[in-house]
Amino acid sequence: MGYPIKTLSQLRPILLGFRKEAGLTQAAIAQKLGITQQSYAALEANPEAASFERVFKVLRLLDVNIRLVSATQTTDQRLDLPSKSRHSVPTKASRAAKTGVFTEKGTSAATQAAPSKKLFAASEAPKQLKEKTASTPPKRVNTAVKKRGDW
Repeated sequence: MGYPIKTLSQLRPILLGFRKEAGLTQAAIAQKLGITQQSYAALEANPEAASFERVFKVLRLLDVNIRLVSATQTTDQRLDLPSKSRHSVPTKASRAAKTGVFTEKGTSAATQAAPSKKLFAASEAPKQLKEKTASTPPKRVNTAVKKRGDW
């Protein structure tokens, strides 16, 4: 299974998950890397601070492949899967019934059965927001620049 990483904070749970999936302890990985368990624990706790080379060595030890893919490619191209092999995408009506997402008329399929509740159309919400923000401009706070003596 592929795990797209968009932020460095996602590395920690991924490293932890692959280590546990392999059935290895921190001490076992540390021994294979030739470092102490405490050193590996520090790397696993904060992989953002580790060099790419160190993280790469750990991933190779865990038998994990790294694949770099352009963000502009579609999901099917990134996964190299034909679109038919993926789960079918729900239609607008079924998605609205399950999630309560508004349709073009401003009500979801789930709320169309209960006409007593007044719902705003999807196009009305931005107008209301614009009206509220237009009447109250943001306030600026002027502060004096502080001199720092330690520079």
